[in-house]
Amino acid sequence: LRTVTEDVLTNKWPVVEYPYTKPELAPAMAPTSSKTAAVSAKGAEVLPIANKGRKSSKSPASPKRRLIVFVVGGMTYSEMRTAYELTDRSDAQILIGSTHIVTPNDFMEALHHLA
Repeated sequence: LRTVTEDVLTNKWPVVEYPYTKPELAPAMAPTSSKTAAVSAKGAEVLPIANKGRKSSKSPASPKRRLIVFVVGGMTYSEMRTAYELTDRSDAQILIGSTHIVTPNDFMEALHHLA
């Protein structure tokens, strides 16, 4: 998980093969509006994102990149910790998800069923 996430954050993945891993826009090309918005999946409609009273440590002019990581088949606690550490070290917000959490006991039980 760490290798893949770091490669995406450092723009090492080819954009032709993975178009959703585009590098950040250059500051001159970035939108000048300080308001944050999202684009609807149904069309080109722009929807505002509410801040809901949360305070950001960074100014609105420099939003963090978002990287969404979803692991099918389960994620371990160590993979969750890796995402947390990379979020602290990088300028990106890493959101993680999985079908379930794999504990050490779950892993050993799955190995037992393979035998």
